[in-house]
Amino acid sequence: MRPLALLLAASLAAPTIAGAADLKAASRVDAVTVYRHSARVTRVVRVELPPGDSRVLLEGLPAELDDGSIRVEGKGAARARVFGVTAERFTRGEAALPEVRAAEDRLEALLGEDRALDDRSAAAKNRARFAESLKASYSEERAKNLAVRGVSAREWAELVAFVDAQLAGAAGEQRQAEAKKRELQRRLAAARADLDKLNAKRNETTKVVAVELSAERAGSLELAVSYAVPSAAWTPIWDARLRPEAGTAELTFLGQVRQRTGEDWTEARLAVSTAEPGRGLWVPQLEPRWLQKAAPPPSRPMSVPMAAAPAPQALRRELKTARTRRSTSMRASAPKASRSSPPGGVASSGERPTNSSSTLTRARPGRSGTPVSFWITAVR
Repeated sequence: MRPLALLLAASLAAPTIAGAADLKAASRVDAVTVYRHSARVTRVVRVELPPGDSRVLLEGLPAELDDGSIRVEGKGAARARVFGVTAERFTRGEAALPEVRAAEDRLEALLGEDRALDDRSAAAKNRARFAESLKASYSEERAKNLAVRGVSAREWAELVAFVDAQLAGAAGEQRQAEAKKRELQRRLAAARADLDKLNAKRNETTKVVAVELSAERAGSLELAVSYAVPSAAWTPIWDARLRPEAGTAELTFLGQVRQRTGEDWTEARLAVSTAEPGRGLWVPQLEPRWLQKAAPPPSRPMSVPMAAAPAPQALRRELKTARTRRSTSMRASAPKASRSSPPGGVASSGERPTNSSSTLTRARPGRSGTPVSFWITAVR
C-alpha cells in the first residue's frame, strides 16, 4: 500500500469541483488531544475512491468546530490529488422527517404489541374467574340435587381436573404476558428515546466537511480529518497517599477531562497536553508606511522690539508749561533789551550780569527726539 500525502491546511475558499460524485461514509473518532481550553479531534473514514472527481462527505460534526483548523491526511492505494476542503453548516429540518416517521412507526408497532399482551392477560384472568365460578356453581348444584341423583367419584375427579387445568393455563398465560410486557417496556423506552433524539436533531445544527479529490487511479483510501473544538478541557488532579508502615508517601497525577461537543469519545485514543495551540497564531494586520523626504523644521519668528510707548500725559503737561514760561519770559524781557546781552556777551554798564540759561529737551510723540532749546535771561 502506497501512502498518499494529502492536504495539510484546509482551504475553505477553494472552488467546488463541478460534477463531483458525493461519497458518504461513516466516520469514527480515532484520537483526541485535549488542551486546557480546547481539543483537537481526529476522525478516520475509509472509502473506495472511483476514478475522476469526487467529494468525501463527513456528516454530523460539531457546529462549533473551527473551520480554519481543519487538517486532512490520507493513505491508501488510490492515486489522488486534493483540491480543497469545505465546511458548511447543516440543519436537518425536513431531511429528518423520514427517520422520524420510521421511528414513529416502530413505536406504534410496539404499542400495538403492548395492547395485545394486555388483552392476553385480561383473557387469562377471565378464564381463571370462569373456572372458579364454574367450580362453585357446579358444587352448589350437585349438593342441592344429591338426593335426586348422586355424583360419582369419577365425576368429581373430572370436574376438579378441568378446573385445575383451566386455572393453571390462565396463570401460565398471565406469567408469559407479564414477562413479555416487561421486555416490551424496555423496547418502548428505547423507541421513545430514539424518537426524542430524532425530534431534537430536527432543530440541531451540525457541520458537514467535504474533502474534494480527483483520483487518477481508483482504490481504497483512508482519510484522517482533524479539527479543533472549544467545548473541551482538562483539569489536573493530584492524589496523595501516605503509607505509615513504609514511611513513604505516594503522589499520583491524574487528569479530569470534560467535553460538551456532542461526540462520542469512548473508543478514541485520549491524550492531554499543556500546550496552548491558539496562542501566537494571531497575526496583526500591518499598515503600509511610505518613505518621504524629511521636511525642514519650521523657523521660529524673531523677536521684534516693542514700539516706543507714547509719552504720558504728565510729559505733555510739562511741555505745555515750558512753552508758556518761554513766552512769558520773552514778553517780560522785551523793554529791557539794552541791559541784556546775548549769551556770552558783557553788560555795557561794566557790571557783570548774572546770566543763567537752561536747555530743556523733550521728544514729542510720533517724532524723532529733536532738541528744543529755551534761553531764559535774568538781570540783577
